[in-house]
Amino acid sequence: GSFRTMQKSGVAEKFTHEIETLVDRQAIETLLTLQSEIYSKIQQSNRTLADFNQQSTQSYKAISKDFERQSRMLREMKKDLELIFRKIRNLRSRLAARFPEADLPPLTPEPNFATSSAGSEKSEESTNTTSTQTETTESDVPSTTTELTNDETA
Repeated sequence: GSFRTMQKSGVAEKFTHEIETLVDRQAIETLLTLQSEIYSKIQQSNRTLADFNQQSTQSYKAISKDFERQSRMLREMKKDLELIFRKIRNLRSRLAARFPEADLPPLTPEPNFATSSAGSEKSEESTNTTSTQTETTESDVPSTTTELTNDETA
């Protein structure tokens, strides 16, 4: 068994020697140096990217809070404007009903503010509750309001 092992190791050494003579040692040294340089540049790039990601995360947190606050304010302003327009229309229809001789310009359609689907659902809910409130306040308006609006549309 040991003779075969020595024979195999002799073959392995001879094979290794043949491979070594096929490849230029200086080329191997150059390749190893280049690999080392590339590896250090990759490590540097990874550190730079990690720092950039950390700074981006911090900036995103600060900006997203500000963006959310401004978005919330815009949604509240939209609701306020919708309520104001609704009240103006209600007052105009009351004035037109009480003073038919007044030459009021025709009522304009309700403005259509662009909203997302989630925002429009909230808007519809607020519209439904507000319109119920307006209906109770409109009960003291004479029935000529419907006649007046029918005449204006004709």
